[in-house]
Amino acid sequence: MSEPLLTIDNLVTRFPTKRGRLTAVDGVSLTLERRESLGLVGESGSGKSVLGLSVMRLVQPPGKIESGAIRFDGHSLLDLDEEGMRQLRGRRLAMIFQDPTATLNPVFTIGEQIAEVLRWHTPEMSPAEMRERVTEMLDRVGIPNAGRRLNDYPHEFSGGMQQRVIIAAALILNPHLVIADEPTTALDVTVQAQILDLLRRLKDGEPETAIILVSHDLGVVGEMCERIAVMYAGNLVEVAPADDILDDPKHPYTVGLIASIPRLDREVGALSPIPGRLADPVSPPPGCKFNPRCAHAFDRCRVERPVLKTIAPGRQVACHLHD
Repeated sequence: MSEPLLTIDNLVTRFPTKRGRLTAVDGVSLTLERRESLGLVGESGSGKSVLGLSVMRLVQPPGKIESGAIRFDGHSLLDLDEEGMRQLRGRRLAMIFQDPTATLNPVFTIGEQIAEVLRWHTPEMSPAEMRERVTEMLDRVGIPNAGRRLNDYPHEFSGGMQQRVIIAAALILNPHLVIADEPTTALDVTVQAQILDLLRRLKDGEPETAIILVSHDLGVVGEMCERIAVMYAGNLVEVAPADDILDDPKHPYTVGLIASIPRLDREVGALSPIPGRLADPVSPPPGCKFNPRCAHAFDRCRVERPVLKTIAPGRQVACHLHD
């Protein structure tokens, strides 16, 4: 069998704070196959976005990747210098960031900002060819009158249109891996559906593009992804095919996430929120980080941290209940 497109092995990413070292990603190991769509879910603060930034090598100092390994298509990303990463970012690795208003530069036109990717990676293209390619990409992501609007500035676009521009910039060179960090946050449901359809067409098209969809919306992830990885306080607690996780979750945290989703077949007010707060990333509890919030915790959970292990073909869970 061919090597996975992406392999993450025991990755640790930390940030120094006045209280001590904050561990945002704590020993994560994960693989992603070519053309696979993986959903990365969990509460805000669970480490999803930092994991994506770590893969892209975009963790800003003083934060840093302290240990572990990341292999992308045969390359060890942690062994590459910044110039080596620049050659991969945009061309073969791309990230769709959560907030387009913070990503787009207000003093440059949309067309100039998207064309910057082409100027860096394909300097042999003429300005006319670049303009044609940018127009084609804006049309592909659903920007009306793309040939005219590439001369507009970010403030002349709605939030949904700005998100489409960010997607166009990320996809213009047909990368092999796209990390989409909450790409539909704060968008109305109509625009959200259009963007998800765009990502779905990207994955099903050419070349063989794989997608990591970072989200806290299990409904979106269940619709888009073949597999789901659940993060809690920097750790992976469950990884399985999407249908298996949504129909039969094995980790108590995953059970709690699914139970907290509003459903039409429940009575009004019948939500079951997870009690307590997310574990402190600077000073987590001993043993399983979820144990203070878990109704099934027993003595071993309070002293020994569970590791992610295979409990069935394609299913992994980090929980002492399944030993």
